[in-house]
Amino acid sequence: MKKIGVYIDINNLYQALKRNRDGKQLDYDKLMGHIKDMGEVVDAIAYGCEFEKEATEFKCMLSKVGVTPKYKQLIPNRKFSWNPSIIIDAMSKLEDLDILVLCSGDGELTPLVTHARDAGKQVIVIACSPSKSLRSHATSTIEIYGDLLCS
Repeated sequence: MKKIGVYIDINNLYQALKRNRDGKQLDYDKLMGHIKDMGEVVDAIAYGCEFEKEATEFKCMLSKVGVTPKYKQLIPNRKFSWNPSIIIDAMSKLEDLDILVLCSGDGELTPLVTHARDAGKQVIVIACSPSKSLRSHATSTIEIYGDLLCS
């Protein structure tokens, strides 16, 4: 059975769905079910931000579907990116993985995708309108549509 690492940029997916799918929400249970059909998930992390504790319920849901939530407190008027942490976490597990699943459309993660491919890993990008760079460097791309969205 293939070993899978899943790295989810919650803000990237949320913003892309808001722009391109009329604000519909991603169904994380369906997402993880789809990924688990590919093999054994050995690492799954979702990266997000919150102002106070408004994401408590959401983080509990992520844990229930087998995803470890990593959250930072947002500071008003300050931009924050999880990309360095996503890269470090994925790279630290890469040797143990057969498949890297990146749930983000951010082209700044292309070096991670390229490195994983060069290391002989299958790389699947799951996103809503991912960058051309990610599309061209990933093994395959899954566009987030109907069956992965909340009804």
